[in-house]
Amino acid sequence: MQRVIFTKFGRPAEVAQLEEFTPPSPGPDEVAVRMIAAPINPADFLLMTGTHAFRPPLPARPGIEGSGRVIQVGENVQGITVGDLVAISSGACWTQEMTRSASEVHVLPPELDPLQAAMISINPVTAFSLLTRIVDLKPGDWVLQNAANSSLGKLVIRIAADRGLRTLNVVRREDLVSELKALGADVVLVGDDHLSQRASEALHGAPLRLALDAIAGSSAYRCAECLSDGGTLVTYGLLSGQPIQVPSARIVFEQIHLRGFSRLGMFREIGHRRTDELLHELAGLVIKGRLAVPIEATYPLPQIQEALSHAERESRGGKILIEF
Repeated sequence: MQRVIFTKFGRPAEVAQLEEFTPPSPGPDEVAVRMIAAPINPADFLLMTGTHAFRPPLPARPGIEGSGRVIQVGENVQGITVGDLVAISSGACWTQEMTRSASEVHVLPPELDPLQAAMISINPVTAFSLLTRIVDLKPGDWVLQNAANSSLGKLVIRIAADRGLRTLNVVRREDLVSELKALGADVVLVGDDHLSQRASEALHGAPLRLALDAIAGSSAYRCAECLSDGGTLVTYGLLSGQPIQVPSARIVFEQIHLRGFSRLGMFREIGHRRTDELLHELAGLVIKGRLAVPIEATYPLPQIQEALSHAERESRGGKILIEF
């Protein structure tokens, strides 16, 4: 069997290497999974460059999520059977086979596309949770987000539109506007200069109670400036690598709330059963054609360097996946 490891931090396509290994047999509370596919996510790049908030000890194994089929089940495991399609979201997924605790394995509907299954436990979960767990939003309410052209940002647009919410989206390039509009974005603004004034004009005085920040740094500041009194800024990503900057006066005098969001933290909070229910709900939306993550290309595991180089490109139309 083969898996991807890296023994030093650096450009992912240069530090990734294949390692031969023998997967262990599952213990009483474990399952063995033959992997089907795994996406390349921004967090994988942060881990491999050593710029993630969590800096793994080396050698390390990337791949924060993926899908597979169960090939062996420990004697104490219940509710998981050989042949089940499962999602893994506990890391080290760029591997042909793995053995994991049953608590880290989530059974999915058998009719779900296995490639979509590989991507369901991070971006769809995060987008859905950001729109449903932080602020009690009603149809017609506005949500602002930066990095709106990311895979997660596009899911926010689609889920928001499906729930009757309106989105104000911030991107860096003019050529992204028509694409996001086609997905259902209500307003797309290019650049965040004078963002508060431009957002206010776009909303025509409507309140803005929720802003989603994937970047941190000064971008968080600009998002916070757009919020109505009592609004909430949720930072769920750290793409800038900079500390969150928010005007103190907005917090003190206008009661702006600051929240962080961690998918793994939420999974711990709601427990395994509720996590399974959430993944099944999202899988149902994918099966019905109401939610899907676009895929630009897939690569076999031996072409991991080519896959990583492709994933580095700024202008992409979807995710890059590794197929096993």
